[in-house]
Amino acid sequence: MRCAIISDIHGNFDALERVIVDAMSFGSLDAIWCLGDIVGYGPNPNECVRELRECEAGGTAVHAVAGNHDRAATGKISIAGFNPDAATAARWTIKSLTPETRGYLDGLPERLDGDAVPSLGDFTLVHGTPHDPVWDYMDSEVVALASLAEIGTPHCIVGHTHRAEYYAFRPKGHSGQLPSTGHDDGYDDDGPASTQISVSAFDHGTIVDLEPDVRLIANPGSVGQPRDGLSSASYLLLETTGGGQTRLQARRVEYNIDDVQRKMREAGLPARLIARLRHGR
Repeated sequence: MRCAIISDIHGNFDALERVIVDAMSFGSLDAIWCLGDIVGYGPNPNECVRELRECEAGGTAVHAVAGNHDRAATGKISIAGFNPDAATAARWTIKSLTPETRGYLDGLPERLDGDAVPSLGDFTLVHGTPHDPVWDYMDSEVVALASLAEIGTPHCIVGHTHRAEYYAFRPKGHSGQLPSTGHDDGYDDDGPASTQISVSAFDHGTIVDLEPDVRLIANPGSVGQPRDGLSSASYLLLETTGGGQTRLQARRVEYNIDDVQRKMREAGLPARLIARLRHGR
């Protein structure tokens, strides 16, 4: 099993293309898991959706959930809560979508897990958090711990913050499989006092092996607009070895930022959005 985990493409086709090429350099991809915000901010929303659909047509399963920019692009949520630059880009995106792209985005679910898609196994996929998949940010240990009670799988993959990082949860003094309630609606944790929580950044090449007594909430960072101080596109590669060990590897990929910035200027997109591609902020 080899899977590319991507998020927050934001209409940046050049970055998406380089990420897929990099992921496929390790061998054929069985799947792509996309954590939403395929469109918004960037100059090539239709091309990004087309790339994902072409991957699926070529035999790579694509499992994607909706982000807030995807929902705004199809009118399912208002852009009233967006900052001025995001709202300007959203209006441009809405006008630029083809009917095919709009239909694809409109059909995206807000949450996927192993019950809905058996091949996801131990993972739940959302854009924001399990509590509010479209809008909430996984930005603190408190939010992360609360999220464990809202999923029925050991692990969760999120996007939205544009930062490549992961939360690891290990019961203090516990070895072996994590306890659960046995209920279908999630896991029963005793709370912070009984759980050791660590938060770590994903640096390029970081490898995290999944362990039976550790639960993870992982964020692959952003393909199209990183906000962790690095301009290179970010994603995760999930691989399961022949011996059954599953691991996550963090990847950073360079792409031609100048070309994307040029296309954004030609489209009349906000200057701040153009500049931040170079700075990763």
